[in-house]
Amino acid sequence: MTDRPILPQRARAMAAHLAWALALAGCSSPQQTTQTTSAIAARAQQVTGREEAVLTDPPNVPPPITRTHATKVVVKLEVQEVVKRIADGVDYTFWTFGGTV
Repeated sequence: MTDRPILPQRARAMAAHLAWALALAGCSSPQQTTQTTSAIAARAQQVTGREEAVLTDPPNVPPPITRTHATKVVVKLEVQEVVKRIADGVDYTFWTFGGTV
């Protein structure tokens, strides 16, 4: 056994894994990419209607979705920055979403 640190071996292993992942990522053909883009575009064109999102506080949940088509969902959410005390002498700046943290 040698006194060399194990880090270089780990670094080589991580580099090999990264190279393998990048090689696999480049394996998709331009035709597959075009087909995927076309499918996404087709789905985007099928969006019909508009509805306003029902927002609730935990642990409550909004009513189930009963529609069977894609639609544009509008979320009206007010974001505020508020300073609150979290301990004696410790104030913290929170972002609230719809009035809750």
